[in-house]
Amino acid sequence: QIDIQGVTEDYEEVANLKMDAGDFLDDKDQFVAVLGSEVAYEKFDKKISVKNPIEITFRREDGGVVSQKFIVKGIIQNPNTVFVQTGVEPEIRIFIPINTMNRMLGKDDYGGFFIKASSLDTVRDTANDIDYRLARTLGVSARELENDDTKPYVMFDQLDALEQTNQVSAALTSLLTSVALISLIVGSIGIMNIMLVSVTERTREIGLMKSLGYTRKDILTLFLTESIILSLIGGIGGTVLGIGVAFIANYFLDLPNIFPLKQIITGFTVSVIVGLVAGIYPANKAASMDPVEAFRHE
Repeated sequence: QIDIQGVTEDYEEVANLKMDAGDFLDDKDQFVAVLGSEVAYEKFDKKISVKNPIEITFRREDGGVVSQKFIVKGIIQNPNTVFVQTGVEPEIRIFIPINTMNRMLGKDDYGGFFIKASSLDTVRDTANDIDYRLARTLGVSARELENDDTKPYVMFDQLDALEQTNQVSAALTSLLTSVALISLIVGSIGIMNIMLVSVTERTREIGLMKSLGYTRKDILTLFLTESIILSLIGGIGGTVLGIGVAFIANYFLDLPNIFPLKQIITGFTVSVIVGLVAGIYPANKAASMDPVEAFRHE
């Protein structure tokens, strides 16, 4: 069972659809259909191409069933994103002319309509104006107009979806930021412990370096560099693992792969800072060693 929508030719622009093959509907069309990519390539026994015939069975409001052959006029490109403007995923639907659909179903009306505002700034004003005009046309009182539950129609605008998306995004950002901070703290402690073990195991080596003329600055630089390199190795490993997991997740969720270079560079910069901070105490401990005491260390 596939969802079928009757639409006008303007739907292509309003829904910002892109065609993978063929063309979208024209208001003069009758028994032609435009298929979503998933419907065309996965829902039938074989892949459907433009100009192929398909048979659609409709269930009328009076309970009757009627079948009709349609010619495929076009196939919609997979947008890889949920259709926020209307809450519709076009890749899983079949679109036919609205007049043809009404004739097949034995009715003459519209179940809904979509309006595209001239800009994002005018969305709310446009929605309010349409709300007022609909209420006046349908005889909705001013009191009912203020209560969405009592209206004989439902309105949804893009800003509502954007607000919901922003709320979810903010919550996820807070969660991921907390996880990242905890990971940074744990990682820095781990690097510091590794460097402390390294300093302890190389005590005699440090004493030898000091006796050969290495300055406090030289030893500080040596151990801080090692700490930063250790942190960078972890950063590279984490980045590769993260991108790999993201690729797999995007493949199964059918989402586009977007990896901003700025965020990756920021991650490496943070790795350097974490390595630098975590290495300060071990490096300072190594640089402060007395060479005589260092040679006595077993």
